[in-house]
Amino acid sequence: MSEQQFYESVAGEINLWELDRRQNRYFQDMIRYDNILKLIPPKPLKILDLGCGDGYLSYLLAREGHQVTALDLSPTRLEKFKTVAQQYGIEQIIGDVKQTGLPSQNFDLIVSSEVLEHITGYQEVILEARRLLKTNGLLIVTVPHDEPTKILTCPHCLKKFYRDGHVNRFNRINLPAALTEEALQVVKVTVARSKILNQLQYHLKLKYGAALKLTDRLLCALFPRQTLYLIVVARKSNS
Repeated sequence: MSEQQFYESVAGEINLWELDRRQNRYFQDMIRYDNILKLIPPKPLKILDLGCGDGYLSYLLAREGHQVTALDLSPTRLEKFKTVAQQYGIEQIIGDVKQTGLPSQNFDLIVSSEVLEHITGYQEVILEARRLLKTNGLLIVTVPHDEPTKILTCPHCLKKFYRDGHVNRFNRINLPAALTEEALQVVKVTVARSKILNQLQYHLKLKYGAALKLTDRLLCALFPRQTLYLIVVARKSNS
């Protein structure tokens, strides 16, 4: 199965557009997006959502007044938010995160959220992001935090596959090192989404809101290893 076929196959799954605020998946994704938005300067920026998926983050960025380009390999996933994209002036592009075909030095900021763990040769994505960034532009990357890769066997066809399509494992050391190796200056490393609160929210169906967001930040600070997401911010310097 090619990468495009994989993402087309998951395009039919329930996504953030269809979830209510009591579902665990909604809280999980929104906590990640909240943490990303806090890292972005308030002034209008030209932003690329690199591997945008169903486009909810693109929508949140555009709603904040940024000029957003949303790129993904799956036409079906882009179709899910086509109407919203038109409403908020989001440019949708079908493309490969390794070779986008977009002009060099074209963006103030690039977000790549939950993408690199899926990509064999993920260093090519980092290089492409660096090419697309303006000087002093920022790259924000989120990945699962120290999640072991696991190979499973299909009980029907007996073919082996990576769970959730995650072929790479990242932590607070190797991801910043990978960005530094490609001449990007790491300026912030943080974590998000407490596994402890994740379990409580899942079982108790707690509603997403300010109280739980505050609790999540507190638990992440107290137990940083017990978190779902790693977030790294890097800058493209003059060198």
